[in-house]
Amino acid sequence: MSFVRAIPESELREKGRALFRQGTRQIALFSVGDAVHAVDNRCPHEGYPLLQGSVAPEKGLLTCRWHNWKFDLGTGDCVLGEDHVRRYPTRIDGGYVEIDLTDPPLETIESEILRGLEGAVQERQYGRIAREISRLMVHGLDPVVAVRKAIELSYDRFEFGTTHAYAALADWLALYDHETDIERKVVCLTEALDHVADDALRQPSYPYSDNVRSFDGETFLAAIEEEDEAGAVSLVRGAVGESLGWKDL
Repeated sequence: MSFVRAIPESELREKGRALFRQGTRQIALFSVGDAVHAVDNRCPHEGYPLLQGSVAPEKGLLTCRWHNWKFDLGTGDCVLGEDHVRRYPTRIDGGYVEIDLTDPPLETIESEILRGLEGAVQERQYGRIAREISRLMVHGLDPVVAVRKAIELSYDRFEFGTTHAYAALADWLALYDHETDIERKVVCLTEALDHVADDALRQPSYPYSDNVRSFDGETFLAAIEEEDEAGAVSLVRGAVGESLGWKDL
């Protein structure tokens, strides 16, 4: 942990809130009951200063006054709105409020971003999809993991196994690789994920067959002709398990 001294405890208790700056960081501090909370000052939606928000002490909720997004001060989770806000551990030492500015490991950051992305894809929140992809880029993480996440969330939500969204993914990824402008790269991946989210929105699960049978060409063709989807899928699963390629199939 890397705690830094922020403000005398007595001053924060008297004021109820305070802004701490270090470099490019802006951290909003709140005194709520016996607790001291610290969160990023900028609302993750459009950057409005959360220090100017309202606090409901009995619920531990912070409300952004720009678009009414509400955050749990104890966790940083957004309980009304979309994106979560970063929360910093605090402690009282020698009469001062101290904040731990240690950045989480990249694995934790990626996990949290993908947690947010999951909600964005499931609810088809276009702006949030773009913001979560941008966060991956800002932290130097591979934003293409967002595409893999979208496929994991949607692969069983299409009645006929696929849609134009999946067909377009390869083209969007090719454009992404071709572009050098960061904003346009974000657009490529956002459009790709939004199409997937739109096609999967409010769709039930269409589970794939779990059965596996050794692949046989004539049996496979018969299953297709009889429109025996479960049988055909079980044969394809067998082919994949046997590492058969396109030529074999």
